[in-house]
Amino acid sequence: MPRLLLISFIDFGDMKSGSSVRPQRMYDAFVKLGYEVDLLSGLQNRKRERWHRVFKKYREIRHNLPDFCYVEPPSGPFFNLCDHLLLLYLKFKKVPIGLFYRDAYWLFADWWPVKGVKRFFLTLMHRFDMFIIKRTCKVVFFPTKSMADLFDLKRKSVLPPAGTDLVVPEHETRRKALYIGGVSKFYGTDIMLKAFSILNDEMKADIKLTVCCRENEMKDFFDAYKGAPWLNIVHLSGDEKLRPLYEDCDIALYPSRRDFYMDFCMPVKLFEYLSRALPVVATNCRETAGFVLRNGIGVVSEDNPEAYASAIKSIIDDRRQLRLCRVNAINTLRQNNLWIHRARQAADEILN
Repeated sequence: MPRLLLISFIDFGDMKSGSSVRPQRMYDAFVKLGYEVDLLSGLQNRKRERWHRVFKKYREIRHNLPDFCYVEPPSGPFFNLCDHLLLLYLKFKKVPIGLFYRDAYWLFADWWPVKGVKRFFLTLMHRFDMFIIKRTCKVVFFPTKSMADLFDLKRKSVLPPAGTDLVVPEHETRRKALYIGGVSKFYGTDIMLKAFSILNDEMKADIKLTVCCRENEMKDFFDAYKGAPWLNIVHLSGDEKLRPLYEDCDIALYPSRRDFYMDFCMPVKLFEYLSRALPVVATNCRETAGFVLRNGIGVVSEDNPEAYASAIKSIIDDRRQLRLCRVNAINTLRQNNLWIHRARQAADEILN
């Protein structure tokens, strides 16, 4: 089998965010496909260590080049010139490179809290990254077509997130919903909480909500709902610790507020839900809503509390629809949405 150099910018073993999950899932998938995977890892903000690792890898491959290279960059710009130089060296040696371009939040003012001089220099860094990427990469992968359309590149391809087959046992409806992820206005935390207040206090629907988030992200979103009998907040991470949460709930939630940025996103969170065959209640962010409806794995509503509450109640009250969405989720996952499918596609497009 061909030998692959996989370049990442994380410490393997950390699974606390989507940006850290994906490189490790892709690595495991390439190994399962039988490729000999040579890994370059390590956080880029530890500059001295990153330079050391990159130079060490350069010396290793100088006389034993990989057959191809796959890059999982950070969500921000490259901090260290050594990574640009490594890509240029691989290009010079005619090693085909594929790179997954994770995020384009820096193009959108509302989504980028960085301001002033720092923003100016970080934007320059992003643009320099794209300059190098255009000149070194055979193919650039994006999570969605909408995001790919933002960039002028010779060869682009869509390589969305994927799932792992962790399907939880089916159980009787417990009237419980689960949200795992970030807490912010952009992520629709306020929409979700108000929707459950409507469900329980006004509609008397008796539907419980479990929120799993980082403790330092909570801010004041939950102040008005502290002590509510329908709300449970936990701070957990990792497949084993999260498994009981998935097993205890009937549906999973994606309540993000719709805007131009969220319209072209395809969240890892959606595929984590898919991995457990949980039906999803999503807001109408274009790419996410399209995936949910196209595959019949849940329902979609407008991004306001009233509509979201109605959508949640409609699917919770319909056991047949819950069961059908679960079956569709299992089929969608296993047919073409496992990490091994993504690794096979990436390898095929880089090598051919």
